[in-house]
Amino acid sequence: MEKKHNKKSVCKAKYTLLIMVAFLIPAEIKAQTSIFDYLTQALSKIVAGATVINLANYDYVDGNCIFGVYLSKGAAHSLSTQFEGGVNYYVFGAGDNDIIDLDLTLLSSAGEVLLEDSDNDATPILQFKPNYSGNMILKIKNYDSHQAGFCGFCPKFS
Repeated sequence: MEKKHNKKSVCKAKYTLLIMVAFLIPAEIKAQTSIFDYLTQALSKIVAGATVINLANYDYVDGNCIFGVYLSKGAAHSLSTQFEGGVNYYVFGAGDNDIIDLDLTLLSSAGEVLLEDSDNDATPILQFKPNYSGNMILKIKNYDSHQAGFCGFCPKFS
C-alpha cells in the first residue's frame, strides 16, 4: 500500500470535526435495505459541508455544483470542468459510512497533478487559486473502504 500524506489544515480540521459532530448517530438498529441509504449518507455529508462553506461566502461552481459516483474500493472517477484564473476555489469530498479513505486530485488538462489531498481520511479538501483559466480535471478515488460506496464532491468558488 502506498504511503499516505498526513498534512492537515485548520480548515480541514474544522470541516472534519463538523462532519463528526453532525453525524454522531447511535449504531444502526436495522441493516440497510437499499442502495439509496448509502447515497443519502454521502449526500447529507456533502450538504452539511456546503452549509459550512457558505458561511465563508463561497458559491457553487456553475454547471457542476455536486458530483457523485458509486466506487468500488480502489476505483476512481474523473470530471473535467472549467476553472477561472485568479478565483479562489474550494472542493470538498465525502463518502457514505463505508468509506474509510477518500482522495481528491486536481489535474491539468494534460493529466499533470496540480494539487491533491491524499490524507488517510474520508474528508478530502482542495483549496486553490488557478493561475490561468481553462479545463482542469477533478479526480475522486475510493482509496479504502469496507465495501463499494457512494462518494462525491462539491466545488465552490469565492
